[in-house]
Amino acid sequence: MSEFAEGELVLTTGDRKNLGYRFVDQPCHSLLCREFDSNHWVRHLVAGPTQSGKSTIAFILPLLYHLFERGEDVVAGVVDLAMVADMWSERILPML
Repeated sequence: MSEFAEGELVLTTGDRKNLGYRFVDQPCHSLLCREFDSNHWVRHLVAGPTQSGKSTIAFILPLLYHLFERGEDVVAGVVDLAMVADMWSERILPML
């Protein structure tokens, strides 16, 4: 997943809009992706401060990685139905 993040992921918001994702901008994300890649854990729970890239690294990246790199069927869930349209139109669709 780490190689996919830096090789394929293009950011759609912020100062680096339309530029490739880089771990150097959020070094802790490389540690998280290392754990994703290790297959040591069955489940992952990610918590962090506001505007720290949690949605990108812990929701969008795994979703796109499993969908496009591994060719797997993907189901994504959100907290409530009110969030569905926003998550799709503001976060997922732009990354596609």
